[in-house]
Amino acid sequence: MTTPTIKLESIEKSFGSKTVLSGINLEVPKGQSLVIIGGSGTGKSVLLKCILNIITPDKGRVFIAGQDVTKIPLHRRMGPKFGMLFQGGALFDSLKVWENISFAQLQAGDIGREQARELALEKLHDVGLSAEVSDLFPVELSGGMQKRVGLARAIANNPEVIFFDEPTSGLDPIMSGLINKLIRKIVDNLGATTITITHDMTSAQYIGDEIAMLHKGAVLWKGPSSNVKQSNNAYVDQFINGYADGPLT
Repeated sequence: MTTPTIKLESIEKSFGSKTVLSGINLEVPKGQSLVIIGGSGTGKSVLLKCILNIITPDKGRVFIAGQDVTKIPLHRRMGPKFGMLFQGGALFDSLKVWENISFAQLQAGDIGREQARELALEKLHDVGLSAEVSDLFPVELSGGMQKRVGLARAIANNPEVIFFDEPTSGLDPIMSGLINKLIRKIVDNLGATTITITHDMTSAQYIGDEIAMLHKGAVLWKGPSSNVKQSNNAYVDQFINGYADGPLT
């Protein structure tokens, strides 16, 4: 039996008297794209932070490539390389675009500045941006361009595991479609295992091989993205169609 790249085993997390995660079990095989959907406050972001060990779960374990990493900081973990696309881009305002993209490699001393710039230009090309963008500062970019620079940074180390936090948040439908296509293309080219958090169902169905819906801190439904419209689950149906009436309201 093949070991899943990511495995969550009975993850629980509470903040005071509020239970946010109540026994999450999920597996993501190597090379698969899992999208996690759900309304605000259902635990999506907390779950992602538990995987990254930004938050330590109260109970349960996180396995990455078979290794229990629940209490191991991300920078000390052995195994797959990680990439992350943050919801707001999280670019450094004081750094040029190319410095943002190669930030981790420069900080680690893995490469010199000339090589870092070459790396950044290569990744800019991968996300459909020209070399001229490299010397601009984030404030000089549109929201869509900032998102693409964030994506370039996320893939700068050719990661085997990538996390996407609301990748199309704040973008218009045309730019959202472009970002979705870029993510799908890059994920396929890298063969990466990915987890995406989104409330955008167009993104979810385009990016995801499988979709899992969280509700009240638990996995309410999980299945192939192609089946989400035929889930026969009233909660899922209301969420994906945006109905005002249903079990979620």
